[in-house]
Amino acid sequence: MSLLRSAARGGVALGASQTFATALGWIRTLVLARILVPEDFGLVGLCTVLLGFLGALSDMGLTAATIQRKELSDGHRDAAFWMSVSMGAVLFLASIVAAPALAAFYGEPRVVSLVLVSALPLLIGPFASTHAALLRRELRFGRVAAIEAGRNVAASAATLGLAALGVGYWSLVFGPLASHLVGVVAYTLSSPFRPRFRATWTHVRELFSFSAYVAGASAINYLSANMDYMIVGKRLGTAALGTYTFAYETMTFPLTRIASLFAQVMFPAFATIQDKLDEMRETYLKISRAVAIVSFPILAWVAVVAPELVTLLYGPRWLPAVGPLRALSVAGALKAVGTLVGIIFKSRGKPAVELYWNIAWLVGLTAALLIGVRWGAFGVAVSISVLCVPGTLFTEWLACRYIEMKLSRLLRVLVEPTVAVALATAAGAIARIELAALLPAGLVGDVARLVGLTLIMLLVYVATLRVIHPPITAEVRAFLGYFRREKKAPAKAPPQTEVPAEEAAPKEAL
Repeated sequence: MSLLRSAARGGVALGASQTFATALGWIRTLVLARILVPEDFGLVGLCTVLLGFLGALSDMGLTAATIQRKELSDGHRDAAFWMSVSMGAVLFLASIVAAPALAAFYGEPRVVSLVLVSALPLLIGPFASTHAALLRRELRFGRVAAIEAGRNVAASAATLGLAALGVGYWSLVFGPLASHLVGVVAYTLSSPFRPRFRATWTHVRELFSFSAYVAGASAINYLSANMDYMIVGKRLGTAALGTYTFAYETMTFPLTRIASLFAQVMFPAFATIQDKLDEMRETYLKISRAVAIVSFPILAWVAVVAPELVTLLYGPRWLPAVGPLRALSVAGALKAVGTLVGIIFKSRGKPAVELYWNIAWLVGLTAALLIGVRWGAFGVAVSISVLCVPGTLFTEWLACRYIEMKLSRLLRVLVEPTVAVALATAAGAIARIELAALLPAGLVGDVARLVGLTLIMLLVYVATLRVIHPPITAEVRAFLGYFRREKKAPAKAPPQTEVPAEEAAPKEAL
C-alpha cells in the first residue's frame, strides 16, 4: 500500500471525526452566540494566551519525538509519560503564580479565578498524551477519531448545558475540562501501554534532544498565533476582543479542519519514509494542491458573503466582525497551505529550524500588530494578512530545501487554484453589487443573496479550473481513489489433481 493511500485511509477516519466535530462546533457556536455576549468570549480570551502557551509546553514535544523516532523502547515510552506528567504539574503551578499578574495586566480581577479553573487540563491531559502518541505512531487513526469525537460530544454537552443554566462565561471554561477528562479515560483504555519505571537518563536525553526544539517551536508558534488576542484585549478591550476572536476562529476553519487533518495524518506517515525524498516530494505536492483546491474557495466565499453569513447565523450584534473576517481571509488561505511545512521539518529531523523561524516570526508579527492596532481590530487583521505573504513564501522555501525541491515547483501546483479563486471572488463581488439593487433588505433578501452568491462563485471556480487545467477532474478522481478501500485479492483455489495438458483450461489474466 502506498504512503498516500495509507495516510488517506487514516485521513478518512480522522476526516469523519473532524466533520462531526465541525458540525457540532457550528451548532455549539450558533447556540452560544444567542445565549452569551461578546464580552463573555472576550473575557475568556484574556486567559487564552497564557494557558495556550503553557499547554504547548506541557507536551514538551514528546508526541512528535515518540512518533518520529525510528526505534522506540519501553524505556522511551516510560520516559515520555513521566516527563509529560511532571511538566504538567510544574506548568499548573506556574499558571497559579501568573494569574494575579495577568489580571493586573488587563485590569480584570475575574481573570484570576478563570485561570485557576482553565489550567486544570494542564494537570489532567499529560496522563494520556503518551497513549495518544503511540496510537498515532501505529497509524491507528480510527481509534483516535472515535476518541476525539467523544471528546467533542463531552465538550459540547458541558458547554451548552452550563450556558443554558445561565453560568455565562464559565460555560466556555468547563467545556474543555470535560473534553480532557473523557480523553484521559478513553486513550488510557485504548492503548496497551501502562507506565512503569523502566526509563533511564539515556532515554530521557534521546527524546529530549528532539522534543525540546519541537516544544519550543510549538510554544512560540502558539504565542505568535495569539499575540493578536493579547494586543487587541489590552488596547481595545474585551468587547472588541470578543468580536475579533469570533472573526479569527471563523477564518481559521479551513486551517484547523482541513490543513491540520492532513498534517496529523502525514507526519507519522512521513516519519516512516523520512529518507525517501522522491516519495516525500510527490506526496507533499499532492497534499498542498489538495489543501489549496479545497480551502482557497471556502475562504473566498466567506469573505464575499460575510455580512449575510454573520447576520443569518449569529445575529446582527456580530456584524462588527465582518471587516476583520474579510481582512483575515488572505491570511487564512496562506496559513492553510503553510501549516504543512511543519511536517517536513519534524519528519526530516530538523525541529530546530522551525523553532528559529517561529522566533523570528513572533518578532515581526508583534511589530506589525502594534502598528495595525491603531486602526482597531480591522487594522490588526490587515497587518496579519500582509505579513503572511512573505512569511509563507519563506517557510515554503525552507521546507522545499529539506526535501531537495525548488520552490517554483510547489508554486506551479498552486497557480490554477489561485487564479480560479481570484476570478470567483471577482465574480462574487460584482454579483453582490447587482443583487443589492435587485433584492430587498431583510431576512428574505439576505437568504437570496447568500444562495445566489454561493452558486455564482461555485460555478465560476469550477468552470475556471476546468478551462485552465483540463486534467483537474482526472486528478481529483485519482486523489479520491486513495480513500477507497482496496479490493482484496481472491482467495487461492485449492490444489487440483493434474489433468492432461490438452484438457487444461487456459489461465485468466489477473
